Amino acid sequence: MGSSIGAVADLFDISCLYGTKEFAKIQDDAFDIWKKCPNFDPSKSNLIDELSHKFKIPLLGYHYFINDNGTIRPKFDLTSTGPNKGNPDAFVVASKALGVPAPNSSQDVDWLLLKALSGKLADAVYRVYTKGGQPPTSVSSLLYSTYSIDVTLLCSAPQDQVRSPSSILRNTVSTLA
Repeated sequence: MGSSIGAVADLFDISCLYGTKEFAKIQDDAFDIWKKCPNFDPSKSNLIDELSHKFKIPLLGYHYFINDNGTIRPKFDLTSTGPNKGNPDAFVVASKALGVPAPNSSQDVDWLLLKALSGKLADAVYRVYTKGGQPPTSVSSLLYSTYSIDVTLLCSAPQDQVRSPSSILRNTVSTLA
């Protein structure tokens, strides 16, 4: 994973949960597990292993921000892990096309539609069903904000080029303010 500016996230494949009771509540359950971690920074905790083991969901990749010719853009990168490991086209760099307040916008970050600018992973990315993520009213110089979201990737590449196991990915995010 490259150097990030802002939020970083781990992307999990939850397609195996579709049709189960857990599918409808995994972001709440993942968020509750994260809140119990002694360290919100996923790189300094066993959160990825715990989520993978508890829910039997594999890590697919990462979400972070990059500097794209002076503009900060989100990148969804599935090139280094999971079924797309080693596929240089399994990413998308996107820009915000539309945003709407989350239903509980005082606590949850806004829902977004992102349009792909580069990469062959998806044409669009939807950030929906957010849980948490709004910063507190008083912010220290080192603050981690935690939230759980659904990220839907609308794939455009032929399946033999990018094998996306599901159009729905869930992730937990840590932001450093």
